[in-house]
Amino acid sequence: MKICNAEIPDGLYVCDTINITSGINDEGFKTVLWKLIVKEGECKDPAINKYFTLRSDAAKNFLLKELRMVGLSVSNGAELEKTQNGTLR
Repeated sequence: MKICNAEIPDGLYVCDTINITSGINDEGFKTVLWKLIVKEGECKDPAINKYFTLRSDAAKNFLLKELRMVGLSVSNGAELEKTQNGTLR
């Protein structure tokens, strides 16, 4: 996972999901871009892009674990895409 756009210290934050999109990168690997905004604390307001490249089962499992932590219980990309229809906010 790669976090872009902001230097955010390790820790737990209250965030809203702006969007989650999936695709395929130039190397043919599945990717997920998770856009968040921090709602509380000293890092309030920066938009954060969490970028996942799913090159292995371990990478996929890490993403699924993070999604479960925020209440999105999905097991594959098709289920993730369905969450785009109004259940993210």
